Amino acid sequence: SDFSLTTSGAVNATISAISGSGSTYTVTVSGVAGVGTLRLDLKGNTDVKDGSGTVANAYTSGPTQTVNQPYFAWTDTTTKQSYVSTNDVTYSGPVDYLKTQLIWSGNDSVSLKALSASAFVKGGDGDDALAVTAGSNVLDGGRGSNFLVGSLGEDGGMDTFFIDGRGGQTTWGTVVNFHAGDAVTIWGYTADSVTSWIDNEGATGYEGATLHSALAGAGTAVNASVTFAGLSLDDIKNHVTQSVGQVGDASYLYLSYSG
Repeated sequence: SDFSLTTSGAVNATISAISGSGSTYTVTVSGVAGVGTLRLDLKGNTDVKDGSGTVANAYTSGPTQTVNQPYFAWTDTTTKQSYVSTNDVTYSGPVDYLKTQLIWSGNDSVSLKALSASAFVKGGDGDDALAVTAGSNVLDGGRGSNFLVGSLGEDGGMDTFFIDGRGGQTTWGTVVNFHAGDAVTIWGYTADSVTSWIDNEGATGYEGATLHSALAGAGTAVNASVTFAGLSLDDIKNHVTQSVGQVGDASYLYLSYSG
């Protein structure tokens, strides 16, 4: 590319399209997020020419734009304190499509929202509400019972939701906006685990087909449940497939939506 971006602070942006010729070009910058500044620069020795037809010199003195689009916003629902991310939140795990991450490390419950596409968000031990807005994301409620709100998928994105039944606690996750390409993973599920489905169960306004799992096997208490808000048992039957798997010493039940 004949153009480049210079940023300060914790800003991410990408040149997604360039059109034009001679001395007139249109540069489209997308995926702008973070807090800091952004400037478009022209490299040296390019095909870009000035008005007289001479190859333009490198130019790095253009206007600087202030960016104030935090990657995440969250509220500690115990202290009622609200925050936004102002530092680097680059994703550091093995999933290649994820760009940013926020892992809640507090003991209080949290309401957390990703404001940019393709995020990894993880709750803590409290009863959390996690939401994403665009792209393909991973929402890990952690322990406790959680509301997990996926994106609408209008941009082709697909979300993965984690329900963690390991550790002996009882967890109930409510998954919202579950659509084609999405998946739910229930960690702690083994060959001995048993499940049952109930229609139209869950929190008021978010009822749906609900899977209850007794992870320790028949005769033990249900300790991992997930409600698919807005979906019926017929939706589950027609669109959701189930399989079991293992990653290292961690076993799981995998539910994926197709069609």
